[in-house]
Amino acid sequence: LDANFNIPSKDTRNEWDTFCALRDKYFDFKDREQQTQFKADNPLLQKYMPDSDSERFWRAYYALDPQGRKLLRDVPELKGINVYLDKGTRDIVSEKGIAGIAGATELFAARLMESPAYQGWLQGTQQFGGEAIYDLQNEYLDIPQDDKARRAKFLVDNKQLKAFWDWKDGYLKLNPALAAA
Repeated sequence: LDANFNIPSKDTRNEWDTFCALRDKYFDFKDREQQTQFKADNPLLQKYMPDSDSERFWRAYYALDPQGRKLLRDVPELKGINVYLDKGTRDIVSEKGIAGIAGATELFAARLMESPAYQGWLQGTQQFGGEAIYDLQNEYLDIPQDDKARRAKFLVDNKQLKAFWDWKDGYLKLNPALAAA
C-alpha cells in the first residue's frame, strides 16, 4: 500500500492486474490437469489463490497413474471418493467432506508412492510408454466386443499392448497388494 494515501501502490496494482489476467486464463482451462500445471508455472496464482481442498484432492489423485487411481477408488474406507468423482453426486459432498477426502487421498498417494511394489510398477510401465499405454488400451476397449476381427487386427498392429498385458499379469501376481484393483 502507498503509505501516503492508503491505496495500492503502482507496483501492487500491476501485480494484481497481472494476477487477474492469469486467473482468467486459469479458469479458461476446462481440464483440471492443465489448470494445475498452469497454476504451478505462475507464482502469482500460487500467491493469491491458495489451494482449495478440491485442488488438493485432484493434485493427489492425478499424481497416481491409472492403476494407482483404481486402487484408491477400491479402498473400502474411502468410498466417499467415488461419490466425489461422480459428477452427478459431487455437489452433495460438504466442504468438510471434501477436506477429509483430500487429506485421505494425499495420505494414500504418499504411502503408495513410497511402496517398492508401486515404484516397480511405475518403472515397469515406462517400458511401454508410461500412461500412453493406457490410451492404447482404451482405444482397444472402445472397439465393440463382438467385433473380434477388428480387435484381433488391433492387437496385431499394436503388439506392445499384448506385451503390456502379459507383463502386467505377471507383475500383479508377484505383487498381490497392487492387484486388489
